[in-house]
Amino acid sequence: SIVDDDFADALQSAEDDLIDAYIHGELVNPQLERFKAKYLASPLRREDIEFARSLQIVTEKNVVKNSQVAEKQTWADFFAAWNIFANFNTAMRLGITALLLAMFGIFGWFLVNNFNKPIEEAKVSPTPTPIITPTAQPINANQTTPSPTNSPTNVNTEKTPEPKVTPKPTVEPSAMPNIPSLATFVLLLPKRDGGQVQTISIPAKTTDVAFALPLESDDFKTYRAVLTNQSGVSLWQSGKLSSKKNGLNVRFPAKLLQSDIYSLIVSGISEKGEAENIGNYSFRTVLR
Repeated sequence: SIVDDDFADALQSAEDDLIDAYIHGELVNPQLERFKAKYLASPLRREDIEFARSLQIVTEKNVVKNSQVAEKQTWADFFAAWNIFANFNTAMRLGITALLLAMFGIFGWFLVNNFNKPIEEAKVSPTPTPIITPTAQPINANQTTPSPTNSPTNVNTEKTPEPKVTPKPTVEPSAMPNIPSLATFVLLLPKRDGGQVQTISIPAKTTDVAFALPLESDDFKTYRAVLTNQSGVSLWQSGKLSSKKNGLNVRFPAKLLQSDIYSLIVSGISEKGEAENIGNYSFRTVLR
């Protein structure tokens, strides 16, 4: 895969298909068990799974939003087609409106005079509820009623011994392993009019941050991402990136970010090695 670009592309395509099949629940045993045992054993490959899930959520939201816009436009066209007054001048519109109001007035008068008559309600006598007299129970003369006694009830005052709790051994903070903390975010597609800058919150003790960058189109074989601050100073640059289902995945140390505005400038690398700017993902960071 290092010396043969065609084989590398085929291998990447097969990996993407496996990830998509796993996310959509299309893998079944024994293929599913092999995928979990082999592929998910690598932390980097698990990050690819999370990136694919995040990208799928963003794509589904865009599809729903586009369908809602199309539905609104369809209803607007439907009502516009039934606008019978569109081809009339102002005088004709006023005349037709007055005629319709007169017709509604006549119809309303007809309804009021024919249906607004008092209706006698049938008098219904309430059904008497039968009174049930409780039957007195016979008293047996030989039966004696127990008299209450003032003797206290025997109470078992013997206490149950409490179980002994063995204290759990405490682990010193110095003995805990230093596990890196990764925070993953999905940056929205850059808008043509700029729009509002997306704000992300980075938890404390985060060592690395990863960003999923959706692409409008996948026209290049490789890409490059550069992190810049608000002054345009370059803070970090990735190597060659390959797209995965119209998206990129970048990762860099969290210590490069403070509470400020940053940009991830994405460029497509042509076959001649020339870089073409295709997107500027701006975001604001807030440290917690």
